Amino acid sequence: MNRTDRLLSLIVELQAKHWQRAEDLAATFEISKRTIYRDMLALMESGVPVISSPGQGYALDEGYFLPPLSFTADESIVLLLGTDFMEQTFDAQYQIAARSATSKIRAVLSQRLRN
Repeated sequence: MNRTDRLLSLIVELQAKHWQRAEDLAATFEISKRTIYRDMLALMESGVPVISSPGQGYALDEGYFLPPLSFTADESIVLLLGTDFMEQTFDAQYQIAARSATSKIRAVLSQRLRN
């Protein structure tokens, strides 16, 4: 498994099981604990909110990923209208989040609904 795949797999593993010790992750991925430490540092440096606690191990900050949601076409349109309002009305932090949400929603809509 290459490093990129492993980093993504580490995120999935942390989502599935809240706290993971470095020893357990190393065994799961058949790598050394030192490699786990380097990988966790790489995730943190890239903005993934990994938290660590002596004796407990590593976890993702709660709320980093929401569980998958399903929206109807109408609900998606309402969300797009809401993100458009956010982009026009709120400060840069929320504008960036609104743009990100818009691109994620548009990516899964049919061509007819995107226009």
